[in-house]
Amino acid sequence: MTFRFLDTLFRPLNPSIFNTTDWANLVHGFDMQKTDTYVKYNVAYPIPLTNTPTKYTAGSTTTAAVRFTYSRIGFGGARINSVFGLNFAIFDPGDWEIVFAFKTDVPKTSDDI
Repeated sequence: MTFRFLDTLFRPLNPSIFNTTDWANLVHGFDMQKTDTYVKYNVAYPIPLTNTPTKYTAGSTTTAAVRFTYSRIGFGGARINSVFGLNFAIFDPGDWEIVFAFKTDVPKTSDDI
């Protein structure tokens, strides 16, 4: 399973801009590969893997949950913590990619200092 992020012109964003994301524990997977354009995991299917609530499920056991987070310093020195994510389920094995394409503006992840 691969996660990609695209700006408004469909150019790749570096996943590292989501600087507080817990990449190692984002999904129930292993062998994470993080590059400047994607983050990829080897996973077992289906997703979620079990009907038991885990830290990878979304409140219920019928969907998995991923959350991407970042923190920055805003104007006046205020700390701004932000999060976005997706609840999803995948039933068939495959080479799945989840792509977040920001339509009108990309998240502001840099500090205002």
